[in-house]
Amino acid sequence: MYGCTVKTHYLEGADHDKSCPCAPCFCPDPGCDFTGLTAELLDHLTHTDNWPATEFEYGQRFDLQIQEGMHVLYTREDGTLLLVKFTPVPPFGNAVSIMCVDPHAVAGDRKFRCLVGSNCSTDSWRADFRTISTNLSNDLPTEDGSYSLVVPTLSCYSGINVTISKVLVL
Repeated sequence: MYGCTVKTHYLEGADHDKSCPCAPCFCPDPGCDFTGLTAELLDHLTHTDNWPATEFEYGQRFDLQIQEGMHVLYTREDGTLLLVKFTPVPPFGNAVSIMCVDPHAVAGDRKFRCLVGSNCSTDSWRADFRTISTNLSNDLPTEDGSYSLVVPTLSCYSGINVTISKVLVL
C-alpha cells in the first residue's frame, strides 16, 4: 500500500490492504494528482485547494452555511473526513451530498448517519440518512443518485444544521 512498510506473505496481502492505515485517498479536484493519507488530504483540501472546513464532534449538532461548491467536515476524534457538496438545482433549491472519504471504502458502505435540518424558525424539516463512502480514486461519485437531499429555496434558509453519528455494524 501507499507508504506502507509492513511486510506480509503473498496470501495475506489482500487482508492487509483492507485495513492498512497507510491506504491512500485522492484529491477529487479535476486535474489534481494529490494522493495521501486522510489527514494529508484534509490539509491539502483546506490549505492548497482552500475549501472551507468545519470540525465536528459525533452526536453534536452544528450549523453549516449553504454555499455552492465543496465543504470539508472533519473530526479529530478518529480522523474521519467527510465532504459536503452544495449544488444549485433551480427552481427547487440546493442539492446536498454528504460523503465519507475512506481509503477502505467498499461500494454500498454507509458508516455514518446524518441528521440534517433547517435552521429556519418559520419552516422546520429534518432528513435522516446514511452517507456513502468513497476513497475518491475515481473522483467524486457521479451526480446521478449521489445526492442525499434537496434544501428548498426559501429566504430563511441560509444554512442547515447537521448531526453526524457512527452507524453500529453488527
